[in-house]
Amino acid sequence: MFKSLKILIPGILIFSFIFIVVGSNITKAGTYEQVINGFADTGKEAGYPIEDQAPKNEFVDALMIYTNFMMTMMGGLLFILIIYGGFLWMTARGNEEKVKRGYNFILYATIGFVIVVCARIAIELIIDNIL
Repeated sequence: MFKSLKILIPGILIFSFIFIVVGSNITKAGTYEQVINGFADTGKEAGYPIEDQAPKNEFVDALMIYTNFMMTMMGGLLFILIIYGGFLWMTARGNEEKVKRGYNFILYATIGFVIVVCARIAIELIIDNIL
């Protein structure tokens, strides 16, 4: 268990650093209006009928639908893993190997749940900063 934490903690730190650096560069890309007008210009050049500018909330709505779908799928998978880990633990009948295996399923599913929730929070922060 501690061996995997030695790998997991530096990975989280590196991911956080990259996220902060990339996140700070996203805000330098321009204002929201500049980005939307750039999309509208691209649509006009591609031959799509654009009256004044592109719809403002279409990208955000699509991103949130995708995010909600992925959160639902990950939540369901993590729920199944926690139930399976509990089943292994309860049916171990004193077998320490099965108890440890069930405990690890529950532990890693909980860690995965925390990562999924943090990813959702990160997406919400990105959307709030862009808009």
